[in-house]
Amino acid sequence: MPATTVRRAQDGERLDIGPTRNWVLLAAQESDGFLGAIEMELGAGFAGPPEHRHLGLDLWYVLDGEVAVTIGAERTTLGVGDVAFIPRAITHAFANLSIGTARILEVDTPKTGTTPRLRTRPSVLPFNGR
Repeated sequence: MPATTVRRAQDGERLDIGPTRNWVLLAAQESDGFLGAIEMELGAGFAGPPEHRHLGLDLWYVLDGEVAVTIGAERTTLGVGDVAFIPRAITHAFANLSIGTARILEVDTPKTGTTPRLRTRPSVLPFNGR
């Protein structure tokens, strides 16, 4: 059974990748792989990762700004307070196509390794040059 974790905002690991800043709020090893949480600050014009899918479940909660999302065949824009749930094996992607910064909280389960991927592939996320 995992230990209780309390993390102050300033204590999360920060991973800067292109125009994004990511704060690891809960890493997989802290929950025995059951859950992970990352706050993402998406720079203006961030084109996001290519459409992809994985075996875990994702939940995105918009903290600030607007985020364009694709989930399966559906495309929409989420604003502050909006939530998107992505079932396992469904293709999905997100982007910040606005001129301002956007922030989202991503929670995924079972944790499938987002943090290690962010650490090892910082150039995989496209950026439109703004």
